[in-house]
Amino acid sequence: MRFAWLATISFFLLLACGDDDDALDTGSDVGRDAVGDVATDADADASTPVECDPPAAFEGGAAPEPVALGDGLVAGRLSAAQLPTDVLGLGEWREGDFVLANEEVGAIISQADHPGQTYDPYGGRLVGVAGVGSDALVDAGPFGFNVLSAGRFLVATRSVTVLSDGSEGTDAVIRVEGPLAALTALGEVVETLSSTDFTGAEGALDYRLAPGSNAIDVTLSVRPLRRVVRPERSLQVFFQANRMPAWRPSSGFGEAAGSTPLVAFTDDRATSYAWAAPEGETLSYLLSTGGADVFSSERTRFECGENVLLLGRIVIGADGGMPSLMQSHEGTGGDATTTLSGRVVDTAGDAVTDVRVHAVGPDDAHFSRFVVDDTGAFSVPVDTRATQLFVWRAGFPLAGPFPIAEENVLEVPVASTLRIHATEGLTGDAMPVKVEVFRTDGETPSAPEAFGEASPGGGRVHFENPIDGTLTLEVPAGEYRVRVGRGPTYERFEQVVTLDGDEIVLDVVLDEVFPNPGVLCGDFHLHSHGSVDSPDRADDKLRSIAANGVQIAIRTEHEYIREYQPLIDDLGLGAHVRGFTGLELSTVAYGHFNTFPLRITDGPGNGAPLWPGKLPTELFDSVRDRPEAPTLIINHPRSGTLQGYFDAAEYDPVTGAVGRLELWDEEFQVVEVFNDSDFEGNRDASVADWFSLLNQGRRIAATGSSDSHRITSAPPGYPRTCLALGTDDPREVTGPQLQAAIEGGASVVYGGIDVRVTGPGDTAPGDTVMGAGSVAMFNVRLIAADYVDLNRLEVIVDGVTAQTIAIDSPGAGVRYDEDIPIDVAPEGSWVVFHAAGDAPFDANGSRPFGVSNPVFLER
Repeated sequence: MRFAWLATISFFLLLACGDDDDALDTGSDVGRDAVGDVATDADADASTPVECDPPAAFEGGAAPEPVALGDGLVAGRLSAAQLPTDVLGLGEWREGDFVLANEEVGAIISQADHPGQTYDPYGGRLVGVAGVGSDALVDAGPFGFNVLSAGRFLVATRSVTVLSDGSEGTDAVIRVEGPLAALTALGEVVETLSSTDFTGAEGALDYRLAPGSNAIDVTLSVRPLRRVVRPERSLQVFFQANRMPAWRPSSGFGEAAGSTPLVAFTDDRATSYAWAAPEGETLSYLLSTGGADVFSSERTRFECGENVLLLGRIVIGADGGMPSLMQSHEGTGGDATTTLSGRVVDTAGDAVTDVRVHAVGPDDAHFSRFVVDDTGAFSVPVDTRATQLFVWRAGFPLAGPFPIAEENVLEVPVASTLRIHATEGLTGDAMPVKVEVFRTDGETPSAPEAFGEASPGGGRVHFENPIDGTLTLEVPAGEYRVRVGRGPTYERFEQVVTLDGDEIVLDVVLDEVFPNPGVLCGDFHLHSHGSVDSPDRADDKLRSIAANGVQIAIRTEHEYIREYQPLIDDLGLGAHVRGFTGLELSTVAYGHFNTFPLRITDGPGNGAPLWPGKLPTELFDSVRDRPEAPTLIINHPRSGTLQGYFDAAEYDPVTGAVGRLELWDEEFQVVEVFNDSDFEGNRDASVADWFSLLNQGRRIAATGSSDSHRITSAPPGYPRTCLALGTDDPREVTGPQLQAAIEGGASVVYGGIDVRVTGPGDTAPGDTVMGAGSVAMFNVRLIAADYVDLNRLEVIVDGVTAQTIAIDSPGAGVRYDEDIPIDVAPEGSWVVFHAAGDAPFDANGSRPFGVSNPVFLER
């Protein structure tokens, strides 16, 4: 579970409020006048509120028709044909949005009625940056979203207009105006953290592009209803770094520290941009975490009349990647650049193209990184202070340093070739697989943190998920252990190979451990780029989902309804994975909740249910009342009060008492008991809650999901929920069929061990046995791959361990198959079976387990 970005949203306001000393400071405080100059407050007692004349709305301008792009400076609206291609399916732009552009770059600003997302639901926001082609925007980067506020207040957009279209040689300006409105998504608690109430104030955001510049100045203007007693910060939050890595002059792609003149968000092959301080100033960092970069201006006293703050500037690169961005920044007062040329070759003199080049200078300062063309060549602008180059190639040791010369030839080792072709043992068909390559000496390539070159983790030098089981890898000479698998439902292949500039071909056949007719396994909690705290592209996530053998995937991005199935179809994965559309409701005040199926509609977050201002019972009812009749799952209920519902409601599993009854719902049916974790890790937390609720007579179904945000560290499908659906074909599964199985508990949670339970009369998990008598007989069959540890079976009746059975049966397939008598209490009982091992079975340290949902017994 990774929710740092949500904590950030709450925490940055707390920081913005300062400490008690700030609150007590009076007449010596300073503010900024309309042009940003320092003005003293000598004539009024700063602790005394002063009512202002009712503020007038800011004047708007024109709302023109679409304008031509590419012929010069322009501000106007976009036609459908002028919108950039949405490569990742994340673009928030649409026909009729506004554009600021020149011959090289453009920025898209949403129209007034264009909904945003839960945290900032208003139009008039920057939603994309791109290059300019032939009367169209091109090469748009995967833009996230940003929040620009005065304290906890935003401009609630009333209109978006063009103040100046730049046609007369003047700046091009787009204005967003409206009353200021509170960030309601942050919950009532933040009302006590920021004392400034801008209710009744009028505001305006101006985006200004000057002739000859690739930087857009952003100003926030406020006309308050009352003079602000306590100086307040303006805040700028950019939720971007997980889609486009963040670079800073002081630390490169490493951890942020201190103030900075800019933070650059980079894409090697798409339009990159930076949030930069006004010329001569620096940005003041509050936080950088979870994909969010949070900045603050100096405290400002908002006087009666108009207060204008230059928040910063959006600097846009004219071509893809970081060098172009740095050149654009040079044109707005940034550091000087010079053109650097060269090529990358191997020791045999052949061009190498799958590399990134890094430019560094004195004291290992990182200045840039860039890719080469399809001949291995480069010619790019680089900071004049750069003195050395390094070459990063995935799976290879870092090459360099190479002293910068007039013409640079960067030499890397000759590669060996590893080819893999994997098929399914029974059918001989190609299938998605997971390929992991480890050096037998345990070494893994690395680069300085400032380079931002991520390792696959888990001791791997390569980690890929080919859809068709076919993969070609280039590796340096050496000895490697190659592992090919499809999740723990299949046996896996492992072999040590030695390469020395040659080629090795591995033909791999993978056998299913033991078929389970009529059962499909799903992961109901999955994040990708659609969530700001995940670095995974959605297509990469689906490749990993399929390669791990997950057959049902519910897309649950934070606060945004998005689909998997169209992308599944495009990738040709329909025979392997069925996608369902949902989202994770990520409240700040009382926990997180998955809900599906949902339909995409107009409104913030593609029509996401809105939780701000609602108690859980109101929110849950609003979800249940939707036409889709969605299923709601209580996620990770013991993850702290911000993310864990049972923590927030103060549920006591020993007594069954609820400390905060106003938060408690009596109708939820499904709880994510296992979140990227096993039974033992939850025994005294969510498992205890589950058993407590069952003992109160609530038939709560347990699910297990990965909550995967990053496929390299939290693979999809650990754990997963395997459901009795009556079909082996994911294409045949319907939403209502899936919902009935989840809500009815017709499932087991699978973490490498398959627990198959058959009770009297062929009953199964989720069923009720009527007339069970005082003893009911159950057959329990445990199935696991030979590389999965399995050493015990725990029989749990009414929440108490009735017996623990030791298991010592190595091998593959059925590892235990016995009948077990269950004592039934006079008032009835329920029984759960939990199997486990201790040794992790994958590179991520996943511990094997399996647990059934309960079977209910009535005498």
